[in-house]
Amino acid sequence: MAEIFTCITVALSLLTTIIVAVFSCKQTKQNNALMMAEVEMQIRQSINDASYLFTTLKEKIDKKDKTDENDQKESDYYMERYLNAYDEACQKYLDRKIDIDRFKKTYAAEIKNVVKEFSDYFKPGNEYYALLKVNTEFNNPEKKK
Repeated sequence: MAEIFTCITVALSLLTTIIVAVFSCKQTKQNNALMMAEVEMQIRQSINDASYLFTTLKEKIDKKDKTDENDQKESDYYMERYLNAYDEACQKYLDRKIDIDRFKKTYAAEIKNVVKEFSDYFKPGNEYYALLKVNTEFNNPEKKK
């Protein structure tokens, strides 16, 4: 009789452990999805902020009759900030820290336009490796599998 009681106790303990493990796994997946969503929102905010600052400065400079060295330095700074926002987003994509399918749907056209618009800036030695790599992956038909 004691052996049966021991077997039932062990079986219940095992069942409880399995239930807790399944619940924990499910909770972890939900937490990961929430973290990815948060990272994706941070990416969008970073890009929007950098884009706004760069566009605003360009409009201010375009309204001037004459630009000076400080205008150029400020423009370069905000352009780099803008490109860095995209490069950091692409780094997260390459590291698989975000939903890769959603990233591609959301950013493929934007990345293509950014690389095209600033093509003169992407020369050997520039530090936008992730941006250029993701652009090639998304938008170069010769590189696709």
